[in-house]
Amino acid sequence: MSPDALRSYDELIAEVRRLCAERRTGTLFIATANNEAGHIALRDGLVVAARFRRTTGLEAAHSLRKITRARFSFTPDFVEATDSSASEVGILSVLTRADAT
Repeated sequence: MSPDALRSYDELIAEVRRLCAERRTGTLFIATANNEAGHIALRDGLVVAARFRRTTGLEAAHSLRKITRARFSFTPDFVEATDSSASEVGILSVLTRADAT
């Protein structure tokens, strides 16, 4: 699949889970179909930060949940400092919770 192809939210989460399982460090950059940007930062397979539009942490994770179609790519470059206000488990649970909207 072309890196420019729009993918579903489920595909985005599958990629996050794969990167976590592989214990990767880097940044997953996200661009929505509406041209909004964000990223999810990982360190050793743990989600340590999220940013979407002008929000960070859990607020960004809640906003990311609303994405329906997006392009995304991973780079091993780590560009985000750890968000001390939100735990890895908190961000990841918001992103993967089935009942969140």
